[in-house]
Parts: sequence; structure tokens; C-alpha cells
Amino acid sequence: MKTSFRLALPVLAVLAFSPAVQAQSDPHQRHHPSGQAQEVQDAPAPGSSMPMPMRGMDMNGMPMGGQGGGSMDCPMMGAMRRNAGMGMGMGMPFEHIEGRLAFLQTEIGITEGQREQWNAFAGALRRNAEVHRTMHDQMMAPDASPPKSWLQKVQGKTRMMSSHAEALKAVETAAGPLYAVLTEDQRQKADSLLSGAMGMM
Repeated sequence: MKTSFRLALPVLAVLAFSPAVQAQSDPHQRHHPSGQAQEVQDAPAPGSSMPMPMRGMDMNGMPMGGQGGGSMDCPMMGAMRRNAGMGMGMGMPFEHIEGRLAFLQTEIGITEGQREQWNAFAGALRRNAEVHRTMHDQMMAPDASPPKSWLQKVQGKTRMMSSHAEALKAVETAAGPLYAVLTEDQRQKADSLLSGAMGMM
């Protein structure tokens, strides 16, 4: 009997320590049953399937407005801000219009025989600058009420773009006769200067 008991002791010891060995071999398994850890890792984050709208765009993919998202911003106003940034501290394109025109006249080298065409072109640039100023003031007015609907926003942008197109057409009309009397060197200077903020496009 004693011999049988002594032979059984090693077996009992193995059985007694087997659960402890299994528990210590994989502590992570105690917290995550089989397959559960992989499922947690593979599960997508909630809402990750919905693409986020791009910066500057609303949920419909339309460009967002300026202040408060309600102003009637448009591509040409964005161009005004970019040109102002490229103007090296000269401010908005419509500011100091007379100084800008005097600078252009001097740099291009307008002669007495070209003065008539230049005056017509300068007048068109003044009107274009005034259109830009009006649009800017309307957008920045503290008491300006934002459009209440998408349709009103589109209508506002249409009015602004129509006014700008009319002023720009006048600039084009006046630029033709001026370019016709400029020398090749003067045209190159005009192209370089008017392509930036000086052009007020």
C-alpha cells in the first residue's frame, strides 16, 4: 500500500501544478480568450468608414464662406487675398490705387504719345479696384446678415461675380489699345507687373 502511494505522489504533483504552469505561460490569455484579442485589433474604429470633408469645404463639397461660414466668399475674393499676400505688405489690391497707378506708369515708361491710351487703362483699373473694395466692404460689414439658404449664397456670389466680370471686361477693352502702342520692352514690363497684385484681377 505504501509502495503504491509513493508511486502516485509524482503524478499528483504534476496534476497539482499543471493549472498554475498553464496560467503563468500566457497571462495575456487570461484577459483575452481565444480569438477575442484578434477580433478587437481587427475591429475598425466607430465611424471610420465615413470620409471627413476637406478643409474649406462643407458637407456638400461646396466651398465654405468666410467669417462665420455665412459670408458670400468666392474665388476672386480668394485671389484678392493671395495677391495681397504677394504684394509684400502693400495691403489689399484696391488700396492706394493712385500710388499703384503712378508706380506702373513710371516702371512701364509711359511716354507722352502713349498718355491717352494709358489714361483710359488707368481709369478701367480704378473702376475695377472700386468693385473689389465694394465687395470687400460688403463681406466685412459687421451688420451684414449671412445668407439664410444655399440658394441665397449662390445668388450673392452670382451678383458679385457679375460685377467683377463687367469691371474686368472694361480693363480688357482698355488694355488692347494700350498694348498696341507699347514697345516690346514695355509690354514685357507690363506683363511682369500686372501679373501680381498690381493687376488687381
